[in-house]
Amino acid sequence: MQTHQQHLCFQAKADLDQLELISNKIAKELATEKFFCLWLVGDIGAGKTTLAGLILRHLGLASEIPVTSPTFTYLSDYKIGPKTYAHLDFYRISAKNPPLSAFLNDLEYEGMLVEWPENLGEQTHAIQPTHVLEIAKSPDLLSRFYQFFKVAVMP
Repeated sequence: MQTHQQHLCFQAKADLDQLELISNKIAKELATEKFFCLWLVGDIGAGKTTLAGLILRHLGLASEIPVTSPTFTYLSDYKIGPKTYAHLDFYRISAKNPPLSAFLNDLEYEGMLVEWPENLGEQTHAIQPTHVLEIAKSPDLLSRFYQFFKVAVMP
């Protein structure tokens, strides 16, 4: 049985003005990987989709291409040069849905940004993270607390 160990890359408290800095730092770390799977974890309204869009922009996505939440489609693909990235949102997934493989087209992804991975239940094994970003709202709701981890699989 495999276990996972998280290594803290950074933690920060930031408001909207500092999201560019946070997302750039995350994108630089992800760009060092041949493949990455980033789990974005946080409550509704925490800013997961906003951060996913900013990270994709820092990876090279053109500003005229909109990044919206794939809540109803589960998956959006983004082509950046020769690379393809997946943005997944499992907020609405349920046991009645088809297996996870049905959402992951036949494309080979260099990276995946996954919102609401905890809703996958038994299927989480099919989409293991290489990184996790935990986002928590501050009590005044004007800023967020971010913890960014690299995940190591331990035998």
